[in-house]
Amino acid sequence: MTIYSEVLRMALASDDVPGSPEATVPQLVARLDAQRSLLPEDAGAPGDLVERMALELAHDVALVRLCGALGIEEHLTAPAPPLDERTRLLRLVEEDETFAAQARAGWSATHAQVGVSGGADASSPMYSES
Repeated sequence: MTIYSEVLRMALASDDVPGSPEATVPQLVARLDAQRSLLPEDAGAPGDLVERMALELAHDVALVRLCGALGIEEHLTAPAPPLDERTRLLRLVEEDETFAAQARAGWSATHAQVGVSGGADASSPMYSES
């Protein structure tokens, strides 16, 4: 288990994290899209590590909550390795019928394809084994 996984588990249990589990799929998709837009394109770019970790955490909370709403089993809270699990989940979200129905119902092209996010890579400290 990674330290990041444990922090993610605590964030998901917190009432202080935006994007409640009771939100609708369109709300959760919009939240994930908003969090994605904040992630840096280059994981190796200079910047505040704590801020970068907070952005990654907010993105993954949004992703886990969307997966829950879509009935997609996730393992980001017990990953091996987390970046591969994030990629798998994003692919499954894109393939989900409910998500696809939202895309057909008028979501913009940016909402219609979640895609693999930028940001942290496997060498990031947040993905190190504890």
